[in-house]
Amino acid sequence: MSSNNKHKNTIIFIFYNLIVVLIFLALIEILLGVAYRNPLKIPSFAKNAFAQYYSQLARNTIQVESACAQYNPELFYLLKPGVCTFSNVEFTTRVEVNQGGMRDTEDAMINPSIVFLGDSFTMGWGVNQSQAFPQVIGQAGKKTLNAGISSYGTVRELLLLKSIAIDSTQTIVIQYHSNDAPENLEFIAKGNHLPVSTHERYDSLCKAYIKGKKYYPGKLVSRIGRFLLKDLIVSEKLETRNYQKEATIFLQVLKSFSSLELKKIVIFEVGSRNMNKNDFVNALEKEITSGTYPEYIERATLVKLEHAFSENDYYILDDHLNSKGHQKLAQILSKFL
Repeated sequence: MSSNNKHKNTIIFIFYNLIVVLIFLALIEILLGVAYRNPLKIPSFAKNAFAQYYSQLARNTIQVESACAQYNPELFYLLKPGVCTFSNVEFTTRVEVNQGGMRDTEDAMINPSIVFLGDSFTMGWGVNQSQAFPQVIGQAGKKTLNAGISSYGTVRELLLLKSIAIDSTQTIVIQYHSNDAPENLEFIAKGNHLPVSTHERYDSLCKAYIKGKKYYPGKLVSRIGRFLLKDLIVSEKLETRNYQKEATIFLQVLKSFSSLELKKIVIFEVGSRNMNKNDFVNALEKEITSGTYPEYIERATLVKLEHAFSENDYYILDDHLNSKGHQKLAQILSKFL
């Protein structure tokens, strides 16, 4: 056989093998896509990799969805009054927003007995309006207002409270999340002032969000494969938080908002499936006992949720409570209201 024929055969061999590899990768991509759209079919060893892909590269985020949210010069963004559809791979929900930019009815803003402040967990990320725990509690007969907005920290939650007529409000329920800490810390460091980014900055974030979610051939193989490989090689790092510092800053924020005076305050922390410990609430108890705080803080009701939820109370990929989790949380909180 001549050298030319050998060279030609080698090229043909490489070409066919390349085709086989590409077909194999395409099949893997299709299988990953099927599993991603059907989370119950994801093998347990790969769930974390799929969840990372979802949260970092594929998840729709309501606060930068143009149909559901808009820029606000005082709070950076608010939900957009009206009705929109917010969906992800595990849910599709109808979001009804009142003129105050909150996921509740117009009537709910008139003399609510209980106002719920918080982030996406309080807002009801992933569940229908009537299934969110503030509305579930309201169905028991008390007039409630769900003022939870995705990704808000304690400061913006309390700034939002200023736009609500709370003369008749008896109870303010504050849901804390570890993500609140940076916003709270910045507020205190800036002398009880929270800088708000520009409209241009908000628009650029929305554009970057849309660009980052675009699909391209091989995205699932490359990204989920990378997350899976990382899980197999690198052991999971435990979250490290300075609970006492978070608690102190949180209480300083509460202390700076006089609108909380003469109200019953109920505080609890809720987060993703591995974050529902009592450490933050325990730190609050310790700080309130040892420090000097206004009476409304000293008599605050602190709710502990450790062991309250199971895996079945959360979505598989999304780290938010499902309708079962909201129902359970409503039952727990109702005992303190």
